[in-house]
Amino acid sequence: MKRLIVHGQREPLDRKSAIPDFSANLKDLVTLKHSARVQRARAGQPPLEIDDLNPDDLIQLELDQGLKLWVRVDDLERDFGLTSSRGSAGDVVELPHVLPLGTPSRGSVGNWVIKAFKVFGLDPVGATTDLIKDKVEGVLKPGPGLYRWEGKESSDYTRIKSLEKEKTDKPWLVFIHGTASSTEGSFGGLWEGGAQARMVQLLAHYPKRLLAFLHRTLSQNPIQNALELAGYFPEGARLHLVSHSRGGLVGELLCRSMMEGRFPFDQDDFQVFAQPDRKDDLKQMEELGHLLQRKQLVIERFVRVGCPARGTTLASGRLDRYLSIILNVVEAIPGLKGNPVLEGLSAFLLGVVKNRTKPEELPGLEAQMPSSPLVRILNRPGVRSMADLHILGGDVAGEGVLGRLKTFVTDLFYREDHDLVVNTPAMFGGTERTGEVQYWIDTGKEVDHFHYFRNTDTANRLMQALTKDPPHSLFHRLEREPSEVTEDDYRKRAVGSPQPVVYVLPGTMGSELKVGKDRVWLDKLDLAFGGLKKLKYTAKNVVAEKPIGSGYKNLLRYLANSHTVKPFAYDWRKSLIELADRFREDLEETVKAQEAVGQPVRIVAHSMGGLVVRVMLATEEGKKVWDRMCRHPGARFIMLGTPNKGSHAITGMLMGRDPLVRMLDLLDITNSQSTLLGIISRFDGVLQLLPHTGSLDVYQAETWRSLLEHDRDRARGLFGAKVATSDTAGIEWPVPDAAQLAVALKVQHLLQASPIDPQRMIYVAGRADATPCDVSIDLSAPAKRRIRIEATSFGDGRVPWDTGIPEELTHKTYYVDTEHGDLANAPEIFDGLLDLLNAGATTKLSQTPPVRRGLSDVSFELPEVPLEMYPSEVDLIASALGSARVKKEVLPTRKITVTMVHGNLSRASSMWRRSSWTSFRIALRTSLYLSAGSGV
Repeated sequence: MKRLIVHGQREPLDRKSAIPDFSANLKDLVTLKHSARVQRARAGQPPLEIDDLNPDDLIQLELDQGLKLWVRVDDLERDFGLTSSRGSAGDVVELPHVLPLGTPSRGSVGNWVIKAFKVFGLDPVGATTDLIKDKVEGVLKPGPGLYRWEGKESSDYTRIKSLEKEKTDKPWLVFIHGTASSTEGSFGGLWEGGAQARMVQLLAHYPKRLLAFLHRTLSQNPIQNALELAGYFPEGARLHLVSHSRGGLVGELLCRSMMEGRFPFDQDDFQVFAQPDRKDDLKQMEELGHLLQRKQLVIERFVRVGCPARGTTLASGRLDRYLSIILNVVEAIPGLKGNPVLEGLSAFLLGVVKNRTKPEELPGLEAQMPSSPLVRILNRPGVRSMADLHILGGDVAGEGVLGRLKTFVTDLFYREDHDLVVNTPAMFGGTERTGEVQYWIDTGKEVDHFHYFRNTDTANRLMQALTKDPPHSLFHRLEREPSEVTEDDYRKRAVGSPQPVVYVLPGTMGSELKVGKDRVWLDKLDLAFGGLKKLKYTAKNVVAEKPIGSGYKNLLRYLANSHTVKPFAYDWRKSLIELADRFREDLEETVKAQEAVGQPVRIVAHSMGGLVVRVMLATEEGKKVWDRMCRHPGARFIMLGTPNKGSHAITGMLMGRDPLVRMLDLLDITNSQSTLLGIISRFDGVLQLLPHTGSLDVYQAETWRSLLEHDRDRARGLFGAKVATSDTAGIEWPVPDAAQLAVALKVQHLLQASPIDPQRMIYVAGRADATPCDVSIDLSAPAKRRIRIEATSFGDGRVPWDTGIPEELTHKTYYVDTEHGDLANAPEIFDGLLDLLNAGATTKLSQTPPVRRGLSDVSFELPEVPLEMYPSEVDLIASALGSARVKKEVLPTRKITVTMVHGNLSRASSMWRRSSWTSFRIALRTSLYLSAGSGV
């Protein structure tokens, strides 16, 4: 038996405060043994000693702002990191004034002040499963089954035995409630208060076809629920589904009736349930598969609300903590108290704590764990359903009652956005779809897991999805893989609200290219089987689809918080003149539209993308569009590492000296390196990036023939100069076409004539250890090995500062310690880029070049980069864009808590005062020096 030390004051044992006021039905099970207000330890005030504790007594800790946690006496030390000491009467545990929640491994530890505590004695409650059947699922009224809604009140429904004889060509609307809830508990917001008009509308839209499915959500798993629900309908029934929370898993199982070209479940699915203790689950899954195959249900609409489709952290943790969260929500949020199902959860919690029940013991909860077999099956890659999907979800904001609940839940469980019960990113999981997926994630101080159908924002979207034909304007289209969705994708933004528009133009080779429906660039598998041949400069039906995701998605998502983002993918094989003309047409339409709403147009262009814009500005038509765009004072054009005078890296690439070419050679099992270079060297867009300066005139075909003559041995496949081969081996790089070089020279002249506007244009320069800055022929070197590529330390790896940065922008240039390919993919500089877009200046980026020890103005021979391993698609993208192979680790900023204490500094020692004042002066001088050095 332990003895507990508590600093504070005892409180009378008020029978009414023994248990939460929404669970008075437990009064015969619970005895309040101790109650106290907790305070800081103070000199001269003896602590309270509590020594009549049983190991399975329950302690209720009331934290700051009324939040509560429940724990067994013998779990107190383990759960909260407390230590015990030996006393004369056994182990002694001291309850602290401040309780740490969370763990350092999760990235945060929150400290919560303990305000009060209570100790309960709890009579034996029997098995937890019996409690569930009696106190939770047992209060479902009128009991499990399928019901037809006849009127607008929650009680206006009748039970249905079967719909087999009610065949209709109209869709049935089915509501599927969430965990430990009911139709009224999950969806009551649709008819409560002044919201009855929605219910009237639904009844009119689905006359005699509006159904509610009441089911057991703890003692049964979603497979059992889906088996029961599917059994009610005739073959070929058209269904519209609305689910809440766990109900979405039931809906997802029904969607397996519409799998693309396959049985609802196959042997790979069944193998997930192959463990001996999963025999019942396997049998249920097989039964469901056969039933869905026979029924051929058609899921025309599925509005999945707050669903843990990829599992939820809450269900995978301690069950007592899960229920603590739910009960705190019940107490804190007006309108939830008194819910008949939620009232039973208090009994459930006490049984769980006393019996140490685990989620795995409850089939309905275990199914929601991220590691559960069901979650694995529903998120299996490579299989797709033709069923509809509309996702509605939320992220609770950090304000008011919900704000403190969010902090509390985050300290206990989460590292990412959530609605108090489900991780927001997990709402995007489930079986892949053949068609378009639409979604809306609500955010704000009124958003939480229990209010989706009460809040006007989400309720209106639900009504549109059910009663209007697609496309649905109140939803966003899911344009990426669900696993890639982040909080920037589901930002809350008023649909149709005017915002600045920002174009984002990717860099060289930075747009995905498709031939018909086949993505060739950058698809590793396609390229391995000779796919680059599909992109020959004469190829037809080549379309630039979008910027390469891993190179630009972070910037696109970030800017979407403040702008309407228009990614401008382009076919980088084509001439800059053609690309500039296409961009001008698009830009002109956008400028007109933005004039009507008084919002600016801005451009962020990476690498070659900046040249597309500058070639446009060199034409009369393009200059007119630019002038019109600049009538708005907020118009900006930011160049990220743009090679305004070309790039010597292109010269090296056309001679096979670029890592990308060697990777493609290693990857492609059908084409030689010479063939690959022959394809690339005919791309006008590549030739028009050749350098304008240097020792050699690379716009003349004769220069290339001379380079080839002196370099032939260096062009031997993967192994470079160290393995010589005969001149007849046929592995040599091709000389670029003279006519194409002449066109490239004209583009160079256009760029030289293109205007630079320091009032609107800004340059952001990166930094790398070595940047090609010249190509020369060293006649003193051994024959066949005379080509020398010079490098400088003052560039971004592809573009030297002195040829990339226009002279007119010398004072409008910002430097970042990031390589060329990462200039649009470095989150640590995004805040600075946003300042530049909004204000044209920033203090978050430096105007002084990054300094590295040992840098010299003297150029050096460019080191050869070895291929360390067989290339992955990530390696290919990094080489194509010019990104660093190893990303820098950006340390997160730590939040601190500031405590203000009133006192008098005269009490501090004179030594402390002198040392602190000295430290302050040093820190102040350092700060001023750094600010001055930043060039701001």
